[in-house]
Amino acid sequence: MWGANYSPLSQMFPYDSSMFPESSRGWRYVSWSARCLAAATICLIGYTGYRSRREGSAPLRTFLAAFSIVLLGLTILAGHLPGVGGVPGALPVMEDLIEQRAQIFAGSFLTLEAALLCYWSLRRRRDDGLDNFFIGVALLSYFMMTRWSRIIWNTIHPLWSVQFPWRLNVFLTLATTGLAALAISDLMKRPLRQRLPGSVLAVIVWGLVVGGMARVYHVEDSFWATRPLAYEPAPDAPLPVYLQVKSLQEALDIMAPKNVDRNVFVAAGRGQGVVNIVHPRLIELHATCDSNCTLQIGQFYYPAWRAKLTRDGTEIPLRAASPGGLMEISLPPGESAVEIELPHGWSEQIGPWISLASLIFLVVFALSDKPAAGQPAAAVRGSPINL
Repeated sequence: MWGANYSPLSQMFPYDSSMFPESSRGWRYVSWSARCLAAATICLIGYTGYRSRREGSAPLRTFLAAFSIVLLGLTILAGHLPGVGGVPGALPVMEDLIEQRAQIFAGSFLTLEAALLCYWSLRRRRDDGLDNFFIGVALLSYFMMTRWSRIIWNTIHPLWSVQFPWRLNVFLTLATTGLAALAISDLMKRPLRQRLPGSVLAVIVWGLVVGGMARVYHVEDSFWATRPLAYEPAPDAPLPVYLQVKSLQEALDIMAPKNVDRNVFVAAGRGQGVVNIVHPRLIELHATCDSNCTLQIGQFYYPAWRAKLTRDGTEIPLRAASPGGLMEISLPPGESAVEIELPHGWSEQIGPWISLASLIFLVVFALSDKPAAGQPAAAVRGSPINL
């Protein structure tokens, strides 16, 4: 088999009680919010389908409605359906990983609900089919993360190189973003008396989705200020399980030796190194090399990281170690103090201002009583039009 492991099956979303934990107040809030939002979405789909019957609903739209209702209904009943639970053939998952999988599931399910609400709230069908394309991508991405897609994963073995089915959240998020843009565009073409309730409802849905994710990931405080992060180095215990290798020994060879410091160790040459300071975007270490030596740092490589000598600021080439992907630097003989930093890029600096400007523009545009293109002003104000 591709990858020689069962990680995709182990990381699929099952349909048991572990998907909606009741271990804390935050989880209970998320569980009930997600289920109530799903029930409201099913009602919206049913109402929209009933309303479109007189227009002669297309077979594709009928299929999308049925598929959406089935996915939402099965998820609402997770843990209550006899004979439906874990993923057959999956390896046992540790308790902390079950919690992490539930967190990812909550984000995925809330995102799917947002996508469905945006799609089924559209009043006008698009001739180019862009809305159908986006909702198709969203539904397929979510479906491929659940136990029902097991037969597809077992049949199409190259999919195993993805490692984790929930990585398809990338496509789910992009499709949801496109549907949200279409929903906002459709909302802007309605009269003001319809736009205002629609905008309020959109804010409520957004609050449920974002608030639920914040509760699940325990990042509520991050909405108001930067939360300090305590550095706790630890080995990646499930690495041999999900790493794409041909044997367990090959996976163990990639991990750092047990008798060395996992923060930094000498991969080639002779010497020793020690990490002095670790912050979210800064690592400071001191190395003593008896000869030319190569050090691996216990942090995955990313091109934006920069390494330099603390003494004179000379930049040191930073690269990804093979095959583990950790950061790696080469140093000359002698003592060296090294500073590895992840500077703020220009996109991070202007991002908050772009978001603020977009929010202000959206609020002003939503509250303006400007008629849509090609629509008489009298129709926007709600007064009759004399033909």
